Amino acid sequence: MEMFCYTIRCMRDLDYFLQLWHAKSSGVVHSSALWDERADEWLTEPSRLNSERAQQVCDILITRGVLNHHASVIDIGCGPGVFVGEFAKYCKRAVGVDFSPKFIDFAASRKILNAEFISADFAEFNSDGAKYDLAFASNSPAIYNLAALEKFEILSSSWCCNTVFVKSPGRTGQGFYSLLNILWHRGFLPETRYFRVGEEIFGMILWNVNEKRSPEANAE
Repeated sequence: MEMFCYTIRCMRDLDYFLQLWHAKSSGVVHSSALWDERADEWLTEPSRLNSERAQQVCDILITRGVLNHHASVIDIGCGPGVFVGEFAKYCKRAVGVDFSPKFIDFAASRKILNAEFISADFAEFNSDGAKYDLAFASNSPAIYNLAALEKFEILSSSWCCNTVFVKSPGRTGQGFYSLLNILWHRGFLPETRYFRVGEEIFGMILWNVNEKRSPEANAE
């Protein structure tokens, strides 16, 4: 009976954080046309192509043993390929997926070794059963609900990673707080790191899709 009550409570908590997570992006309709427009702005701003944040993420993943020269990585919502470019320096294969053709064309034009780029809407993306050692996303609007999160996790044979704004003008950190709790209430053991780039603070959430807490551990 105690376990049953705990499970019901966890489900209610999960629903709360899913609603909170969804509320973060409500009112914005993302499309390839919208992100093509943003690409025109981003690609003329050198700061948008700054790899400092990507390098900090790589340093953490390398130290954690997630990123190495045997690894394969997929980046969902890769934009201009800044993260893919850094991952490719340290892994065997890096794949970037984005539904903005302009971002993909720019990323592909960089001719990054060990990297490939795919123009696709993640909701319709089919990996043909391919698995990656790391599924990665950074502030990606493609990962916005439970179905998308589960599809993201299926891409990974071991690790998933999401970086989210924690402190930035006009942002509250709600996405980070929500996702961390969603993973916890789904039984995962999410790890967190924080790092600063300029005046912004980012939160990094890392979890292993093969490691979950047992029901007995949850009840304690």
